[in-house]
Amino acid sequence: MHTDWSSILILLGSIEGGLFYLGHKYLTWKFEVTGERKYLIWAWGSYLIGTPGIVLMFILKHNWMFAGLEAGGIPLMSVGLTLARSTMTLDEIKEKTERLSWIAWGLTGIGIAYSFFDLGMMEHLTQWLEAGGVAGFFAGLIYQNQDKRKEAYLAYMLMIICTGILCWFEQIWFLVPQQLISFGFMYASLRRWKESRASA
Repeated sequence: MHTDWSSILILLGSIEGGLFYLGHKYLTWKFEVTGERKYLIWAWGSYLIGTPGIVLMFILKHNWMFAGLEAGGIPLMSVGLTLARSTMTLDEIKEKTERLSWIAWGLTGIGIAYSFFDLGMMEHLTQWLEAGGVAGFFAGLIYQNQDKRKEAYLAYMLMIICTGILCWFEQIWFLVPQQLISFGFMYASLRRWKESRASA
């Protein structure tokens, strides 16, 4: 009997990566609520643990844009996690990690180029969903660096929506509810930010 290792690895990657990514979203939200640095450290650590499974899953599904995007986050999160455990302030850490954003841009660019080589130039719906997710991520990153919180939250919500729809079409069922929950955390953060602005 032939064992479909590709399907098994996709399933395992989606479960492992999905759980730790969900932990990342929860811990990030917890940090925003409490301001306690330990939650940010745990959030970045959770992201790093979940990334290999997610990258492998996207590669096996030929979702090259997302594979490049997720791989590009590893250096940024690794540096951020290392610096967060030091005595540096969060603003100093932000400044240091911003300088490495070119790595995420570069690996995502490689993923886009290989997607065009492997699948054609935007000939599949999945490529459009990936492009929407990539655009949402980088727009959110740019707005976040500019301290435009509302726009950043909305951009990240676009990324989550595109990812959720992509997972549905790719039949990565475990990540569909995970994306819905992640959207809930992002919406809660946006709503909390609006309330803090109204009471200021």
